[in-house]
Amino acid sequence: MNTPVCLYAWVSLDTDRIPPVLGCGGGTWQSIERPTTKASNLACDAAQALMAGVTPTLRDNSGLFIGSTTGSLHDDLEFDNSRAADGGQYPSPNAFRRTLPSTLATELTMDLGLHGPVVVYAAGAASAAVACVRGAEYVRRGMVPMAIVGGMEIWTDGPPAGLAEPGVPAEAIASTQRRATDERCQIVLALIGPADSRGDQRPIGKFTQARLGGSDIHAPRQADRSLGLLVDLLAAGQGQMVVDGAVGIKAWLELQRL
Repeated sequence: MNTPVCLYAWVSLDTDRIPPVLGCGGGTWQSIERPTTKASNLACDAAQALMAGVTPTLRDNSGLFIGSTTGSLHDDLEFDNSRAADGGQYPSPNAFRRTLPSTLATELTMDLGLHGPVVVYAAGAASAAVACVRGAEYVRRGMVPMAIVGGMEIWTDGPPAGLAEPGVPAEAIASTQRRATDERCQIVLALIGPADSRGDQRPIGKFTQARLGGSDIHAPRQADRSLGLLVDLLAAGQGQMVVDGAVGIKAWLELQRL
């Protein structure tokens, strides 16, 4: 199959910005307290706003494709700190259960009621872009009715040593002011699917290009700069982004407004 891939809604959350939320096409943001971490709560709130109005049948088989360079690093460090305290007598079981890069994505699928594929990509500076390309491929081949694609990063006291600062969307620079927080969450999610997947909602745009290629650049330990480029592309509603992950892979995305 070669189904056209359309954009239906998107949402961007950056807790280091005022206002923290940008987006289009989704539902009203509702903050719901769940028995989990602050970052997971924010991600679930963002995803629920993104999926507003999507029927349970569509949700059931839809997939989730997320890019992350930091993965579970925040919780890995928290668990290691708990092991070092009091001679290692009281390692935190709560932190331990979150020491998998897929933990946050898994919480999203449970909160949304998704039972399709769940994949987390670590592709250096192009992690979110690679996730978008892979999700678009699943939709194009008819393997899922809809997909949530994008990236999620959690920073505590700034990026770890050696990592580049994440890219800041031009839209955010122009319309918001910076604020400092102990924990910074950056989340960009987009809802994509075939042109006829939602009869009650017209697509915002269509992806005319979503592909991956090789790269000779090898400069690991870079933050995902495709997060900022992705927000710029979604906010503009059209254009092209090309990002090199610096780990042997490059991603192309091109969006056309409908």
